[in-house]
Amino acid sequence: MAVKQLALSGIQSDQRPKLKGQLALTAQLYGSIPAKPVKPQAPQSLVEPSISDATAIQIKPLSVNEAWQGQRFKTRNYQDYERRALLLLPPILDIPAGDLSIILEFGFSNRASDLDNPVKPIMDILQKRYGFNDAQVMHYQLIKKIVPKGSEYIAFSIKAFYEI
Repeated sequence: MAVKQLALSGIQSDQRPKLKGQLALTAQLYGSIPAKPVKPQAPQSLVEPSISDATAIQIKPLSVNEAWQGQRFKTRNYQDYERRALLLLPPILDIPAGDLSIILEFGFSNRASDLDNPVKPIMDILQKRYGFNDAQVMHYQLIKKIVPKGSEYIAFSIKAFYEI
């Protein structure tokens, strides 16, 4: 009950219509408003998966912090990384048309590495190499593996969204 009160506290009545969707979502999460019926989906596995049909390249994932200077300019480190990654990627990959589901697995040698940091750089590189638009991506799955130093890698799988 305290959670429900906390989620709704501090919102004046004149603000509620603007926040109706947010309030409904918050209330659904905490159980005060029944959720609208939705089509049942298969349960998600809580076990960290491995990608069986992935393409992998032996390269340490580059974080966003290493990739960009300010808002506009790629760092020298990112430019070198992009060149190396483009050379390592297979020249032809069968990318389906339409909506996409992408699985990215990062082999980090440092447990403190953030899983989401290398997503943007590698997605930009994959788009450049294979000619798709990340607006087509409807589903991401990210996997973090801890590997020995010097064994860093990125593995990925790109499928039609309906195949997941």
